[in-house]
Amino acid sequence: FQVRVSDAAGNIATASFAFTVDTAAPNVIITSGPTQTVYGATATFAFSTSGSPTSVQCRSYARGAPSGAYVSCTSPVAWAVQLPVYPETYAPWTFEVQVTDAAGNARSATWDYATGLVI
Repeated sequence: FQVRVSDAAGNIATASFAFTVDTAAPNVIITSGPTQTVYGATATFAFSTSGSPTSVQCRSYARGAPSGAYVSCTSPVAWAVQLPVYPETYAPWTFEVQVTDAAGNARSATWDYATGLVI
């Protein structure tokens, strides 16, 4: 943008300033995670990022009901899973990674998985 000022004596001065608005979010892709039902205490996920994210956070929630707090994470992450309450059942979950840059632009990626309980 450019500013022009003048005074009563007719003196004129201008000043210019150029800036760029960052609207591009960083990228994230989950590269691996459980492909079968998880029966143990943790599930391991791997992901990659690009675009200079300043924050990388993860969370897991019941599939179809995004909620819960994000926590800072790095790849690979061994995520503590929640097993179903009843034996011989499974529970569907979604793992999510969200990346944010210094301008506040954010993007996320998800991976669906299931946990099971067998006694």
